Amino acid sequence: MTDNLWIALIGVSGVVIGAILSFLASALNARQKIKEIKLTYQQKLDESYVTSARIYIDDVYMPINIALSILESQYYDFKMLASLYKENDNEYAGAREVFQKACEEFTLQIGGIFQQGKDAYIISELDQNLRSFNNFIKHSKDAKKYSAVLISRLSIKFLNLDWEFKQKVEEEVMDKDEKKLLQYFKYMRSIQSGLLFKITVKYLLLFSFAYDVDILAAPVNSLAFEQRLSSEVPDLKAIIKKVTLGVSTI
Repeated sequence: MTDNLWIALIGVSGVVIGAILSFLASALNARQKIKEIKLTYQQKLDESYVTSARIYIDDVYMPINIALSILESQYYDFKMLASLYKENDNEYAGAREVFQKACEEFTLQIGGIFQQGKDAYIISELDQNLRSFNNFIKHSKDAKKYSAVLISRLSIKFLNLDWEFKQKVEEEVMDKDEKKLLQYFKYMRSIQSGLLFKITVKYLLLFSFAYDVDILAAPVNSLAFEQRLSSEVPDLKAIIKKVTLGVSTI
């Protein structure tokens, strides 16, 4: 093969590669613009929802906020008393019973809001998270076992295929084992949320993988219960402030 032919082939290859790269860049830019348009539209829609929701602050949002505050306060009262006694002490049992009653009152109040149809005035973000939290409190009130669902999601982008795998875990969990389990969940979440992991999976391996755990119920004296209550109550109250104050605190 002559030098001129090699030069011609290299030139043609360069043009082809350049065209492919140009096409990919144009496609990515188009997708980015579509995402920006959708995001802008969603933001305007959310602002409209929040504006409409403010009419129902006194009837819907304030009662929810008060119920969350009372539950949180009574939990930390229980936690303080529980730290002073052993589980088989009468004082410990009494403190636990008081908090279990508080959990029941909370679920009845929040459940009443849904049953009366007032959830029609609750913004979607709060509605979904409040339902999940209310169910957690309801099932944890008398729970003696740790119940969770491990969720794995696999998506192959170029084939447009998605799979979701769920595995329910329900068993007695000792404090030491529970800490290890929760640390493992946290570790898995940190890996999948890492920038390098996302880039490798999305652009090099052409598929995405997500791993999560949904804690369905946990004994009120467990670490899992404390972690979910201490993280979700502030989150729920922050969403409420988006409606009552008109600012984002998340």
